[in-house]
Amino acid sequence: MNLRFNIHFGTWLVGLLLLVVMVACETEPEEARGKLTQRGKLVYDEWNRFLTTNVMNDWLDMALRFNAYYEADEAHKIAVEDSLLTQYKVRQNGNVWELRIDNRAQYRFTIDQALSKNGAHWECVRFKTSVADATANYGFTDRDVHYVIDCVAPNCWRIAQSADTLLPVSVVIEMTKLPPTIANRAYNLLGEGRLLLPAATYGSDCFVNFSTIYPLEHTLRQWSSGVLQLQAYNLHGDTIPVKVAFNQSNDNYYTLSITYRGVTETYNH
Repeated sequence: MNLRFNIHFGTWLVGLLLLVVMVACETEPEEARGKLTQRGKLVYDEWNRFLTTNVMNDWLDMALRFNAYYEADEAHKIAVEDSLLTQYKVRQNGNVWELRIDNRAQYRFTIDQALSKNGAHWECVRFKTSVADATANYGFTDRDVHYVIDCVAPNCWRIAQSADTLLPVSVVIEMTKLPPTIANRAYNLLGEGRLLLPAATYGSDCFVNFSTIYPLEHTLRQWSSGVLQLQAYNLHGDTIPVKVAFNQSNDNYYTLSITYRGVTETYNH
């Protein structure tokens, strides 16, 4: 009888333990299991910061602001300058325009026609004196940044660095209409390039190649759909392949899935 009791008790105990493990796996929130893909998430965060801080919210946004001024009729140019170019004075020399502060050029645009026109080609310079926070701009304050913006098709623009072999970037955005500023605007993005992760973030200098597998859709301040491939590597031969998929479940809920070394985890963003 004791043997039978022990067998039944042992079977019951094993079943109870299995049940506890299964319940724990089912109820543990995905966000709490993020450690398995944390290195991949770090690479994505730096890529996202680079694209939004530099390419979109600085290089492109300043060109859009000036384009709104350029396209405005004479009666409205002052109003546009006061609303979109508050800090700057606009100066022109032929087809070369500069945005200045205290008579020092911050941005220069060499243009052939309005950026909204198909075939437009803008050669742009963001001078090193234009941004004070080097940590948020990947060291771009120690040199001038040269980039071009081309209207490659109706409602489609390519932004690319033209004189920087260390961090080449080329992205194409699509918008139904060119806005006066990129802030809080919806757009689609595709492209490829390379950027440098600062040593303070990753532990050592690290390059990241990126390419869009499916075009990324940006809604308000979030990526809401699309698939992105990232490949981080350093000079020691270490590599970190990362795949990122974006999803918008509803108007207020966004997620991204990070795949790193065969493991996929979902994060809120």
